[in-house]
Amino acid sequence: CVAYGSELCAEVVSHLFHFMGASAIFEGSVLERCFRDVHGSVQHLVASNEAYDRLGTDILR
Repeated sequence: CVAYGSELCAEVVSHLFHFMGASAIFEGSVLERCFRDVHGSVQHLVASNEAYDRLGTDILR
């Protein structure tokens, strides 16, 4: 499921961000950009479980 995959990726990136310490927060850091991108994608409606619930309900009608 896309929602699970997105959340798993966000968790991995969060762990990496934590282990990198202060160097991860600087603008231009590859990990800083990755952190923003992956957490943004998790918040996106398309990657949410609710979107899949609605789609499944519509298909079954």
